[in-house]
Amino acid sequence: MKRPSTVRVQAWSEKGRPFALSAEEYLARVIQHELDHLNGILFIDRVGPKKRQRLLTEYDSKVGV
Repeated sequence: MKRPSTVRVQAWSEKGRPFALSAEEYLARVIQHELDHLNGILFIDRVGPKKRQRLLTEYDSKVGV
């Protein structure tokens, strides 16, 4: 799944003040990645089934499962 290259975020500061932030490229990707974590989504959830199986097999071989 390809992510958008720009995002606009509305949030509250640590002092409870609302603010908006526009981000492009790398920062936009980082924000989307962190939002995934807040929603309980991991990298492995975003890859296709073949790649997911290959990654899980590789992981299992390294941790000795």
